Amino acid sequence: MREKVCPQEWREKISQILEGGQLTVLVGAIDSGKTTFATFLVNEMIKRGFSCAVVDADVGQASIGPPGVISLGYPSLPVEELSQIPLASFYFVGAISPQGHLLPCVVGTKKMVEEARKNPLDHIIVDTTGLVHGGVGRVLKSYKLELLQPDTVVFFQRKGELEDLIRLWEERALVLRMPIPPEVGQKSSSCRFRYREEKWRRYFENSLRHRLPFREVVFSRLPLFLGTPLEENKKEELSCRLGKKILWAEVLPGGHQGVVVTEEALEEREILELGARLNVQGRLFHCHPSFFIGRIVGLMDKKGKALALGIVKEVNFQEGIISLLSPLREIHEVKEIQWGSYRLPVPELLKGDPL
Repeated sequence: MREKVCPQEWREKISQILEGGQLTVLVGAIDSGKTTFATFLVNEMIKRGFSCAVVDADVGQASIGPPGVISLGYPSLPVEELSQIPLASFYFVGAISPQGHLLPCVVGTKKMVEEARKNPLDHIIVDTTGLVHGGVGRVLKSYKLELLQPDTVVFFQRKGELEDLIRLWEERALVLRMPIPPEVGQKSSSCRFRYREEKWRRYFENSLRHRLPFREVVFSRLPLFLGTPLEENKKEELSCRLGKKILWAEVLPGGHQGVVVTEEALEEREILELGARLNVQGRLFHCHPSFFIGRIVGLMDKKGKALALGIVKEVNFQEGIISLLSPLREIHEVKEIQWGSYRLPVPELLKGDPL
């Protein structure tokens, strides 16, 4: 790492952090130097003979794992960038922004810290997202800190932002204010997009195509394939009455929610009519088959441990099979598929089977 992006003020705080306890959380806005400082901190710890782990909680500009996950790595040697730390484990969020996904971001960070603590480590560093402004940012950081209960919190400031959070945590932990080096520039949105795209390419570059029958896995995080599928004759009857082919329909347990998939658009009155005929007491979720294509999913084992990510290539409702691309070599351990909300803007990954 270049020395010029490590100001003297950073170096002066190292001893305090090393003596402050096991868990250190870095908090700051976008392009405030958190990841640069995390790299510097990792290298200083390793040089001084300390063992450490890094929890990368930045789902949008991920360093250790691919975007859309909260990742965990155990550096054993000094690194130029956090991306050189091998991915050891991850929690699937399925989005590239915490907005609208606060709960999985907070839960995932906590779970990765707990995973790290299973090992006899001297230090754990948590690198958070840059979402700190506004109500959403404040809620995210407040609850994340409350759940993690860190020993040290390092706040990166440009104009005195986060002072109310700093005052709160000054009574609970070692709190350090860090200057932001002038060398830390601000990245454009297009630069951030290209960075994510390259991370996706690297993660999926040696993917295989896998086919999984619906009945062999459990789906979660969306109300899909969780209920009782509509019988074929009933589906045909409703298709004729509607004048539009129904590819898939199901009613979730209790009848409070249902799902219908059609290639043609449905008007609101048609959705209401279908809901009534299916005895759905609440919302009937309607989508087009394209809703699934390109969506990232988390592939989990029977205990809920993340095995790999996948990209949905096709959902064949007639055969009851989901087809996806994943770097996972063997698919037999996958027992749960977690739906993500993000669809990859990398069409070449979906044009053919990589292998």
